[in-house]
Amino acid sequence: MLAVCLSEEYIPTMNSTAVLIFASIRHSSNKFLPSQSRSASRVFSSLTDRVVKVSKEVFADDVFLAIPADENSEFGGVGVSIIPQRGEDFGEKLCRSIQQVFELGYERLLILGNDCPQLDTPLLSQAKEKFKSASIVLGPDHKGGVYLIGVTRNNSQLLCNIEWNSNTDFAQIVQKCLSQEESLEILGSCLDLDSYSDLERIFYRRDLRLGRPLRTLLLDLRNSKVSQREEIEVPDSPWRMLVHIRIANQLPPPLLPHLQ
Repeated sequence: MLAVCLSEEYIPTMNSTAVLIFASIRHSSNKFLPSQSRSASRVFSSLTDRVVKVSKEVFADDVFLAIPADENSEFGGVGVSIIPQRGEDFGEKLCRSIQQVFELGYERLLILGNDCPQLDTPLLSQAKEKFKSASIVLGPDHKGGVYLIGVTRNNSQLLCNIEWNSNTDFAQIVQKCLSQEESLEILGSCLDLDSYSDLERIFYRRDLRLGRPLRTLLLDLRNSKVSQREEIEVPDSPWRMLVHIRIANQLPPPLLPHLQ
């Protein structure tokens, strides 16, 4: 089945919970070197197909994929309704996509990315079950971000003004939950794929059930070589160097405030 664009005529099923997969193959691939972009694109395309598949297994047709408008051709056969991302930055695009799904009549929404190779049917089923008694469900990644967020129609504004992609997403959302007295359920921590060091961590974890096709693509990305000299901007001070290393490798913020 071909992907279809979301329209005003769309009528949701009787389920009150939907899934929104927020993805961009181009953005995800840009986290790696330019010479690795082709391998990275294949990996994130496969990961997107994977998360769509497990989402449909648990939530049937109540699954939506939010993508940049210029990436429609890259998601032509995913078999779910497409929502175009609109906005100036990540936060605005995410909040607008969330609002579009709630406008269809759903009461609860699970938001997923396309960079968590551990996301599978049992984990998503667990999130669905926890969402029955909680108003917020979070899945933290191994660096301080989140691979899953569950919000309701009444508290989705909690995601506004979050400093995304800073490895403090999880802590920020938890703090807001506490201040607003939201009931919170937290899933187990999972790996995500944002850098070459993450790729190494994934291969060290022998317990991950990746499947041969995805593992082959990840191995190809891991073994891809730099085919041309790639310029790297060198920070002009030790302090800037530490910040550069932290951001480039998607490391958690340091405990010392002056190094953040």
